[in-house]
Amino acid sequence: MCHLAFAVLGLERLGAYSNVDHVRSQRALERIGFQREGVLRRYHRHGARPLDVVVLGLLRSDWEAGPLRELDVTVSGAAPPAFVVGS
Repeated sequence: MCHLAFAVLGLERLGAYSNVDHVRSQRALERIGFQREGVLRRYHRHGARPLDVVVLGLLRSDWEAGPLRELDVTVSGAAPPAFVVGS
């Protein structure tokens, strides 16, 4: 997903959300370079129950400097021009 966002689509930022109680998900994202940016209170509903979510972000510069960029990724086909930054 990071390769698609940064190398193919030319995005500057990739975001992720995690339930505030799901610490393992947050740590997994942080281990690959995402940084915790804050909490959206009562952002998501699970049934009738409102839940808070943690927002995490990965910037292009973080991806370029980190280990994810070195992963061997194959992309087949081309992204629709409307999805590619600058096209």
